[in-house]
Amino acid sequence: MIQVAHYGLHRRLGLAFLMQEDGGSNALELALDCPFEVVTDSPAIKCNHAIHLPRTQPAGWDRFMELTSDPLVEAMLPVPMARDEFQVPVFLDRTDVAVVSKLATMSSPIRPPIYPLWTQTPAKLRNQIWSTNVQPLVITNVLPTDAKILAQLFEVSRLAPRKLVLLGDQYVVLGDRARRIRSAVTLKDLDGLDLQRLGAFYLRQEMLSG
Repeated sequence: MIQVAHYGLHRRLGLAFLMQEDGGSNALELALDCPFEVVTDSPAIKCNHAIHLPRTQPAGWDRFMELTSDPLVEAMLPVPMARDEFQVPVFLDRTDVAVVSKLATMSSPIRPPIYPLWTQTPAKLRNQIWSTNVQPLVITNVLPTDAKILAQLFEVSRLAPRKLVLLGDQYVVLGDRARRIRSAVTLKDLDGLDLQRLGAFYLRQEMLSG
């Protein structure tokens, strides 16, 4: 068995496996033994997604794909960052989390992957950011006075597998450590879309792409 340090998508000889709490699955639905075993650095690191890969394209796919060009939707997609890419968190000047909460369902979360910064310690953040590569971590309520913990978060997230999305005050100083984005997506744009199935199918397509 090949030991891997986090849940999510892993590849072996061109075949992708989705590692979750109940083991690994492949998008081809082949009866193959999964070559991977998740061995985390801490027992506190848990899998927070239960993604079921749809066999058929869900309704609303074309409309959904049009939305994926929006920077926020792109950041929230349940797929890994590009290989060998350093983490560059995205920052949204927004305090309303309704749209982000809706988009978070794309990764079939067991618990909402959204946390106010003030509820997190550096140790908790490290465990969160190293848990998976297919579910973005959303940190809200970021304030200009959070410079110290933000610096620690940026440092630990640089090589981490999990995408990091930050929401907070427009006056937070980021420098070159994060990318400030704008989003035009509203709740109305997402109305009627089964984002859980659409996100899972998007991941399945990613797994099949090689």
